[in-house]
Amino acid sequence: MGHALAAWRMSGNTDLIVLGPIGGMHWPNVPREPHREVIVALAGVIANFIVMSLMVPALLLAEVNIVDILVHPFYPHQILTGAAGWIIAAKVAFG
Repeated sequence: MGHALAAWRMSGNTDLIVLGPIGGMHWPNVPREPHREVIVALAGVIANFIVMSLMVPALLLAEVNIVDILVHPFYPHQILTGAAGWIIAAKVAFG
């Protein structure tokens, strides 16, 4: 969504938004100017950083081992012992 929002701000448009497990699968249309393309490309990284900066404090408060999530995102032990479904969603989102 970060890419799409940046494309709209840069006078571009998005015909299609496809979300997949490794990120967006369709690039938005922006005017072919290097600074606009760089801004749209970096918007995805910035959006991921914002989401992660919001999730890390919540995970720390829930006493979740952050290292297990970042290093072993699909480690079955954490999925089976985790009491909240949002922990699994965070693993999928940041895996």
